[in-house]
Amino acid sequence: MMIDCKIFTDASAYIADWLTKQPSVKEESLTDWLLFEISSKTPRVRYTSFSRHDEARKTGADWEWWFLYPHGSYRYRIQAKKASPIGDNYPSIAYTNRHGLQIDKLISDSRASNAIPAYVFFTASSSSKSSKCGGGFSAKGAFSVGAQSVYSHFIAKGKAVVSESDILQISIPLQCFTCCPLGRPMSDSMGRFIEHYFSEEAAILSGNNVREVQPGFHERLPPYVSALLESTEGVPEWWHREYQSQLAEFNAVVIYDYRPRT
Repeated sequence: MMIDCKIFTDASAYIADWLTKQPSVKEESLTDWLLFEISSKTPRVRYTSFSRHDEARKTGADWEWWFLYPHGSYRYRIQAKKASPIGDNYPSIAYTNRHGLQIDKLISDSRASNAIPAYVFFTASSSSKSSKCGGGFSAKGAFSVGAQSVYSHFIAKGKAVVSESDILQISIPLQCFTCCPLGRPMSDSMGRFIEHYFSEEAAILSGNNVREVQPGFHERLPPYVSALLESTEGVPEWWHREYQSQLAEFNAVVIYDYRPRT
């Protein structure tokens, strides 16, 4: 798994360098590049994106992220944001459109789908003191934090200035998903990863779960994920037509397959 760790680490470092040299780059460009770069470097990852009307892009997540293990799979809903190194990040976090607060939409959609709602923040800064990462390594470029944690820290308390440092202190480096021992393909490792780094998100999913299913966990894959895995020559046109109603709340699907390869 060290190869996967290096792929994420290098991609995050590239994003930091990109933002340093071109601070005005759009978060959509960073997202598209990151997901394509990761999928092109490892056969474990399948990725496809699809077009959305600009307004639709504001209502759900930027991508749905699946981690597949022999015993089952875990689902995340991810919203990407650029973190401002100077000034206030509150307006971005508390973004509102005709559907209401974007963060409320992300959390509610995730609860309905038993997915972990999370953000990925892009930044030119680095952090070796992430309060939620026990690895102690320096990281830069891309960081992740649960949406409920963001809400608790920055929305529920009322409007206040949110610095980039405030965000990084409650985040984990993106490469933790593959570098952290809790994220590696062992039995139920992702479940422990979620409990450790996304405990607030796990709590809201558990409270909404009458069947007592593990937060984010799915025994069976939805048809659009299974069909994407079975496609060996890219993504067929029928796939988008067939599953567009199930893909309405996000703009891309990313599948990280940790199952034994045959």
